[in-house]
Amino acid sequence: TMHAKEIRSKKEIKRKNVFMKDSSLNNGGCEWITYPQSYKEYKKNINTYNTALELFKKSNFSNSDNVGNHIHINRNYFGNAHKLGACKLALLFARFWSEFVAIAKRSNTSYTRKPAHTENDSIFDLVEKSIRAENDHSVAINTQHDNTIEFRLWSGINNGADLLFYLDITQSVATFAKKKSIDSCQKCKFIDILKYLTD
Repeated sequence: TMHAKEIRSKKEIKRKNVFMKDSSLNNGGCEWITYPQSYKEYKKNINTYNTALELFKKSNFSNSDNVGNHIHINRNYFGNAHKLGACKLALLFARFWSEFVAIAKRSNTSYTRKPAHTENDSIFDLVEKSIRAENDHSVAINTQHDNTIEFRLWSGINNGADLLFYLDITQSVATFAKKKSIDSCQKCKFIDILKYLTD
């Protein structure tokens, strides 16, 4: 057997997942944290995720209304305009809240809040609302982390297809927000965002 130091020195061994206790989960629940990677990489390794989820089910772990699938995107995706990017994401989530809640398969959203942004806000009001919510852990588009923007609305996953779908819808909203102006985010239709889905 190899010692931990020797294992860490092997370049081919990469740590891609962490499991930890989460205070919001009871009865022995745990949080599964995956390491940053592209949608393409998740898709390539989806059989591994399906195998893990099947093993969880066999070990009596289950998905529930208390479970969330929080997806983080790197602030660097928006470059130096990451605060504006987060503002546009919050605006899109506020405008299409009922659509995103339906996609998330949520009947109760008390654990996260709809962003305060509205399509009639001036750019100054939108930025002010984003600044006020900057360290608010419970808002659906969360900017409390130094390096990422967190999407908190999605529900837990039952299989790899669920995971890929939530990753894909997240990247489509982010792509739309990156490419479009505030004005476009205030006037677009929901279908305009879905045009950026990969699959």
